Amino acid sequence: MKRKNFFVTLMMGAALIAGLASCNKDSDHAGGVDDGATGAVKITLGFDKAPGTYATQSTAKPGTTWASNIHSLAIFFVDGGVIKNAQSIALPTTQEVSGLDEVTRTINNVPAGTYTVYVFANWDQGDNANGKNWSMATAKGRNIADLYMDALENTTTYTAYKHQTSEANSAGYNEAPEVFVAFKENVKIEADKTTGEGAGELYTLTRIVSLVRVRIDQSVDNNLNLNDKITFQDGNASLRIRRIRTGINLLYTDATLTTTPRRAQANAQDNVFFALGAFNEAQTATGYSADTVLTDNFTSWKDVILIPAGHATTSAEKLDVVVTGIVKTGETYVPAGYPKQEPNPNYDPNGPKDNTNPEYITIESAPEGSQIAWAGAVTAVLTANNILELNLTLKSTGTWVDPTEPDKPLPQPEEYGNLEIKVDLAPWGSIASVDMEL
Repeated sequence: MKRKNFFVTLMMGAALIAGLASCNKDSDHAGGVDDGATGAVKITLGFDKAPGTYATQSTAKPGTTWASNIHSLAIFFVDGGVIKNAQSIALPTTQEVSGLDEVTRTINNVPAGTYTVYVFANWDQGDNANGKNWSMATAKGRNIADLYMDALENTTTYTAYKHQTSEANSAGYNEAPEVFVAFKENVKIEADKTTGEGAGELYTLTRIVSLVRVRIDQSVDNNLNLNDKITFQDGNASLRIRRIRTGINLLYTDATLTTTPRRAQANAQDNVFFALGAFNEAQTATGYSADTVLTDNFTSWKDVILIPAGHATTSAEKLDVVVTGIVKTGETYVPAGYPKQEPNPNYDPNGPKDNTNPEYITIESAPEGSQIAWAGAVTAVLTANNILELNLTLKSTGTWVDPTEPDKPLPQPEEYGNLEIKVDLAPWGSIASVDMEL
């Protein structure tokens, strides 16, 4: 009796094991996202290569290399907008990318399922402020549209150069991080298998930010003095771009990012990109193609990365640009509105009524070292993975940013004209031109 029960039990156990084996065999072919089965995917990463067609103005563009432009890599596996798996990807070594544009990686331990797969470069290079902090560990389970990158607010330099009236309610920001995105839809990860064996799937990294290039022509005689008395190769020279966007989600699908507010009013917040320091005067800089950036009479330039902004149908005003140069050593400059009469701070009403005690004195010009500013309105839309080139021809006299008048506003485009702007808008690899004169 005991022997019989033993054999019955043994037979029942064998049947159970056979059943479990059958179930496991079936799950090898189609594991679900939540059943614990995992697989791998092999991917190949490369950069978007736009056709190299150029206009005659400026042909130099920033190069794109693994060593110079890519600082971190992350991959997200998304199902129904929700991140099911998030992993960091090891950066390529010098040996891997030597003479190559592409690198290959195998991503392991991915829950089996069908996904939209996103690869993000430089995901951790922004500020990620305002409660939008996230990491690989905290991204899982979140909606991918809720992950943001934020430009870093400049709370030191900009504050020191902020003007009491026109910028009282503004906030200054540094450049945006250079974020790249690539994605593939309907990627099936099967349990215990590697998808994309062999060459792997090519994921093309494309920027979701824009480049703004400012070039300056000072050659025009404005009939009072030559604007070549101003230098932009000075540490106190500056560039402002007003009404910028300061945040972007990684998919660039946030509807709030497709419009740009009009110029800030008295109590409105205005977001300002601010860069203090000399403009470039050489043809190119490190990391650029061996082509020309300065042509004709343009002698100064600066490139900055910004988050896309503006909408073609919402507002004709997209951005303001303000450039500030410095009166050269040994020179004086007659700014807009000068010469002018000002009360004599030493005037004695009981003193002599002659030129030794004038009630008013004449201010002829700004001395060497003074800040002189020009402003213009930009009506072009700033779009992702494009170059917006602003060619500024200084036809008018600039406005003196006089430190003795801290409440005097910076120039506004409506107030000072004759700043000629040529706007070039193009994919990263090409430039098309449109002219406008203010």
